Amino acid sequence: MVSRETVAIAGPEAVGRYTPDWDRSAAGAAGAPGARRFLALDALRGVAALAVVFFHVQGAFDRGTQAWMPSTLVTLFHAGHFGVNIFFVLSGFVIAFSVRDGDWTPGYLARFALKRSLRLDPPYWVAIALEVLVIGVGLVLVPALHTPLPSLAQVLAHLVYAQDLLHYGEIMPNFWTLCYEFQFYLTLVGVLLAGRALERRIGARAGWRVIGIGFALLFVASLAAHAGRLPGVPRGLALDRWSEFFTGALAWWVVAGVVRWPALIAAWVLGIALATGPDAPVELTIVVLVSTLCIVSASRPALDRHFGWRPIQFLGAISYSLYLYHPTVGWRVVSLAQRAAGRSLPTGLGVLTWIVAVGSAVLLATALWWLVERPSQRLSRRVRLPKRPDRTAAPSTDPPSAPGTRSITTIPVPSAAS
Repeated sequence: MVSRETVAIAGPEAVGRYTPDWDRSAAGAAGAPGARRFLALDALRGVAALAVVFFHVQGAFDRGTQAWMPSTLVTLFHAGHFGVNIFFVLSGFVIAFSVRDGDWTPGYLARFALKRSLRLDPPYWVAIALEVLVIGVGLVLVPALHTPLPSLAQVLAHLVYAQDLLHYGEIMPNFWTLCYEFQFYLTLVGVLLAGRALERRIGARAGWRVIGIGFALLFVASLAAHAGRLPGVPRGLALDRWSEFFTGALAWWVVAGVVRWPALIAAWVLGIALATGPDAPVELTIVVLVSTLCIVSASRPALDRHFGWRPIQFLGAISYSLYLYHPTVGWRVVSLAQRAAGRSLPTGLGVLTWIVAVGSAVLLATALWWLVERPSQRLSRRVRLPKRPDRTAAPSTDPPSAPGTRSITTIPVPSAAS
């Protein structure tokens, strides 16, 4: 990932040929493929979504002086935008896990894209429609708002996650992350598909070495773009955050035995070396801690018992809907309160407004999770991704191999010179 040695893809010598064993620990880490949820990661996802809600609600309050709010809380809520960094790392881990035994072909990529679209698009489209509706109603009721309705072209660009690439701008400021996510998904699976094709053309060892070097270059380019050292990157291209997503994928591959711990550590070190900006220390800390938690969660199922508290698991379940819908209702609650009582709200009204803003966001997310997101999840599950022929047999029931144990660390990772 970060050097030729870092991304060299290893396969088990016992099979007699060099083929990455992408789901070496899949059966053990997840029971049967797809059967286990990582409860610790679900809980973290819920916390991250709530942090983003706090960040945006606080942004609405910042339009006036809020003497009633302690400065410590203001600072904490302003840090809620780091929830996005958590999302990206978690997403890389989960997507790498979900495609671990795939038969990576063009057909697989098409079905994968369809599956993700069915999962993500309906709630996202409802969020777009809801925001446009609220803007329209607001203009009728309060013409002085002067909030422009999105153009048809802008809406259509949003529907295909291309609004920034096509320079239309965001209907809602949180939608950019979904555009990035889709680019991440297609890039990861597309590169794995290329690796499978190279394996057939030039041999497994040489083919996956080329892919490893490609991953390394892409990772370095991502860090450079995020640090502002790579000019000319188009707005809306997900390159500047790819490193976070890919670190999550690396975390799964450490669990699976595809790469060893030094690969992930090298990624962390390179991230530290190239990072710049005031947010860099927090972002890097998040990447390191979340990727580590991913590994521990996958290889230590007993950890889940500490994260089974129903409220936090429910928050994780509705996290996507909460992320999508919270600005539409949360911002309006704050705006209405400030229009009625002035920008600087008195203490009692300010606290009440904060509670109502966050609470209404959670309630709306819960309702639309039930009405929209859950049906889209069921629809997505109907799309079956083809598995490699050697993965169609019943999964092993052996216990998982923890990272750092012999079964993983002894997998040879060839250097680029070998």
